[in-house]
Amino acid sequence: MILLKLVLEFYLRNTLKALMWFSLILTGIFAASVIGLLVSGVGRDSVSVNGYEIMLGICLFIVCLNSFKEEFHFFLQHGISRKMTFTGFALHLFLASAVYAIALVAFSALFLWISNLPAVGMNTYTLFTQLYANWGHSVGILSGALAHFLWTWGLFFAAGALGYFLTNLFYRLGKFGKAFVPSVIGLLLFLGLPLLNHFSGGRIIAFIWERLHWLFHGSGEIATPTNSTIFFFIFALVGLAISWLFVRRCQLKK
Repeated sequence: MILLKLVLEFYLRNTLKALMWFSLILTGIFAASVIGLLVSGVGRDSVSVNGYEIMLGICLFIVCLNSFKEEFHFFLQHGISRKMTFTGFALHLFLASAVYAIALVAFSALFLWISNLPAVGMNTYTLFTQLYANWGHSVGILSGALAHFLWTWGLFFAAGALGYFLTNLFYRLGKFGKAFVPSVIGLLLFLGLPLLNHFSGGRIIAFIWERLHWLFHGSGEIATPTNSTIFFFIFALVGLAISWLFVRRCQLKK
């Protein structure tokens, strides 16, 4: 337990440091937008600052994308097992993504309040608000805030797990594999998929769109966050499970 605590604290320290810097940058961008709006004297609703979840999700993705090789070598060289290293990372990601989600909800509420001030009049919406605005109007403030937190938590958890999976995958690949795999994925997405969709009469893209619509909208008339929230957490857990299969057999590399 002592070793697990040390590993957990090590990962949390680096990840939360990234959150601190991101928060400062985001606050600076928002403050500059507000000041520019006030100084320029342009009309209301002429400036928008949106999509905080995407920016913060990318931040956590990049942090986790760079959270394996050096840490893996460091812990093994100090007698900490692969299982302990992975467990510490997984727990850290679960907790850190929750902290990121709390920060996001708090920042979005603060920015929305400032944006609605008569002297400011700036548009600011989170991705969650844009997707589920109608649903949010039909539930209470507390229920909406809780749903926003859980949805964002799942999104960040999935983004971090994806970053960790990719860095494990590329760690295992040789020089040829690191060039071959991205090339194949790019060809399949940008050449293979359009060709298959063309020969299928557009049915493949239509099928993908239907699945995405069900995932982010649901089956009702009003879009609800239930399906996507559950999907994010399942995606993260599956990604971590596959990553463990890589970690347990990883060898030290120079």
